[in-house]
Amino acid sequence: MSSDDGSWLYIDDTLVIDNGGYHGTKKVTGAIPLKEGKHKIMIKYFDAGGGAIINLAWVPPGGVEGKIPVERLKVKD
Repeated sequence: MSSDDGSWLYIDDTLVIDNGGYHGTKKVTGAIPLKEGKHKIMIKYFDAGGGAIINLAWVPPGGVEGKIPVERLKVKD
């Protein structure tokens, strides 16, 4: 995940990426073993001024880093 200022990624309530703090665009990676099925994803982000950027990518099993396909995501009702 890349962000300009702080960002945090939680999967199933576990902190996976801590990119917190005041900084220019910075990429931090993390990994967590996942079983097949649905998982809760939460991203926290703040911008303290200047540029505002946040990007999240994934690496699927046997694949390469890229955008998460929209069909893999669902917004909680």
